[in-house]
Amino acid sequence: DSDHMHRCAMCALLLTQPPDPRDDYSSPSNQKFHPSKINTTKLLRMAVTHDLCESIAGDITPHCDSGLIASKYDKEEEA
Repeated sequence: DSDHMHRCAMCALLLTQPPDPRDDYSSPSNQKFHPSKINTTKLLRMAVTHDLCESIAGDITPHCDSGLIASKYDKEEEA
């Protein structure tokens, strides 16, 4: 769905913003999450392309017809 893709891209953009001064990155376990450590190019590429196959083959959800769910793998391989 395009709304899912848009939300994912917006979340990626939010992660690339400067750090909030109220956030504490001083402990070693939190330092790896500092926004300066994020590869923003890679993050945005992943956000935009993570559902590329579904955009070609169609999105199959658990609420779809059982025939569509059964053919999910074949459709993804064709895409």
